[in-house]
Amino acid sequence: MKIFYELTTYNKKNKIKIKIKERCRSFVKAFLQIFSYITSDVTINIIDTGGTSRSVSTTNSGAFFIYSGGLDSWSAGIVVGTSNQPVAITDYAMIALIPNGIGTGKLEYYGSYSCNNTVSGSVASFDIEGIFKNSSGGDIIISEVGVYSKGYYSYQYCLIRDVPTPVTISDGEWLKVKYTIQVTA
Repeated sequence: MKIFYELTTYNKKNKIKIKIKERCRSFVKAFLQIFSYITSDVTINIIDTGGTSRSVSTTNSGAFFIYSGGLDSWSAGIVVGTSNQPVAITDYAMIALIPNGIGTGKLEYYGSYSCNNTVSGSVASFDIEGIFKNSSGGDIIISEVGVYSKGYYSYQYCLIRDVPTPVTISDGEWLKVKYTIQVTA
């Protein structure tokens, strides 16, 4: 399995300002725990984004998903932050998550969605995209990106956390973050 992420910033006239594509190597512990859980019939403890260990079993879990509910939703899907602290396999949340909203230090989260589901020859892939707008009145530097899953009584779990080349989003500008997940037979 290969995963790439791409950060694209758009200026106020919707023209591409910066585009960065890098390989993701930062699945964190909860990803492996959730994958283990869904492929077996065991009870497992998974640390949520609040740092609390949750006992998850086939009788109490419900489904896990990574797509948010749309406009202004940020409980699951692609999330962004300002920390450049190196990734550790034990990370259970973004280090400095940028909150959703309008105001100093906030971004408007426009939801995450899946697209470009493709099978071609021996390669299958799909994208997860998230859109953000800076209406904070100042610059915001994006130094971490990730993917949150939601499940088990609506608790959030961090599946991926990456520290990309930082990008600055000025007031009125947009950011699109795309993860491409690819498998080859």
